[in-house]
Amino acid sequence: MVRLSALSKNYERATNSLDPWEGGNVMANKKHPDILKRGVEVWNEWRRKHPTIRPNLRRADLSEANLRGAYLSEANLRRADLSKADLSKADLSKALQPHFLITAM
Repeated sequence: MVRLSALSKNYERATNSLDPWEGGNVMANKKHPDILKRGVEVWNEWRRKHPTIRPNLRRADLSEANLRGAYLSEANLRRADLSKADLSKADLSKALQPHFLITAM
């Protein structure tokens, strides 16, 4: 007989690996960082056209990126590299943020 706790752990492990918001080794959606790297104006326009999408930028390399004024609300930024990124006037409301302090340049 399989114990309930074992089933629960297997379910949790399986769902975490698929959930872009929690756990697992989920990487960024490859399209999302590519859109952002095309510039803030392109990114913000894409966000306006797709208001129901929660951008997944988990583990994305955004180091030294110019994100000034970027609409990053509700984006998954966990483990994203934002070192030396310009986040001035960026909207980070409800964003899942890295486990370190974000400071604007």
